[in-house]
Amino acid sequence: MSLPAAAKLAFSRRVLLVPPPRWNLWNLFSYFTEIRNDINQRREEFIKFLQDRNFSVFPSRINAMLLKFDDEDAGTKFANYLLQNSFIVTHGNGNSNLGLDKSFVRIAVGTKDQMEKLKKPKNALA
Repeated sequence: MSLPAAAKLAFSRRVLLVPPPRWNLWNLFSYFTEIRNDINQRREEFIKFLQDRNFSVFPSRINAMLLKFDDEDAGTKFANYLLQNSFIVTHGNGNSNLGLDKSFVRIAVGTKDQMEKLKKPKNALA
C-alpha cells in the first residue's frame, strides 16, 4: 500500500527539516582530544604489559608500538603469528618502518577489545 502524495510530501518535509548535528570547533576539539587520550592510554598500558614480559619496546608517541627481537627469525615468526590471527602489524623494512630489518615488528594500537584479545594466553604475547 502506498502513501498518498500529500502524505509523502509531509513526510519528506519532516525528514528534511530535521536539523543536522551541531558541530562547532570546540566540539570537534573535544572529540579528537578524547580519542587521542584513549589511544595514548591503551598504548601505554600495552607497552607496560609487553615490558613486564621482557619484550624490547621502543618509546612511542603514535598509535603503534615498535618491538625489537634478538634476530630476524624471531621477529618474522612473531609477525607471522600476529598476522595469521588478524592483528595489524608491519614487519621489517615496510612503508612505515623504512630502514629496519626483520627483527623489528610494529603493532598498531587497536580498540580496547582488540588489545585485550592480544593479551590472552592463546596468543604469542601471554
